[in-house]
Amino acid sequence: MTGGAAERPDHYLEAKQRLALFILIAEVIPLKINMGQKDRAIRMVLGIAIIVAGVVTKSWWGAVGIIPLGTSLVRWCPAYLPFGISTHRTPTDVKP
Repeated sequence: MTGGAAERPDHYLEAKQRLALFILIAEVIPLKINMGQKDRAIRMVLGIAIIVAGVVTKSWWGAVGIIPLGTSLVRWCPAYLPFGISTHRTPTDVKP
């Protein structure tokens, strides 16, 4: 075995292509934090609750919980972008 590209399984190339696409998207759409602490906590609790409910009821709908959980972990919500919404407080937002 020479370990050349011709001997690699198809999924190896697909994984590299997916990674390249993810990196390209990350460069085009910068993930600027737009989620505050309360928003993040609510999403995290709801995401975990949806996942647990899906596991308990043996339903694939529990996978939907990955969305609020994931957005809370990265502190960025793509749905906020078109509307210019940000619940994240910066030091300049705090009044003395």
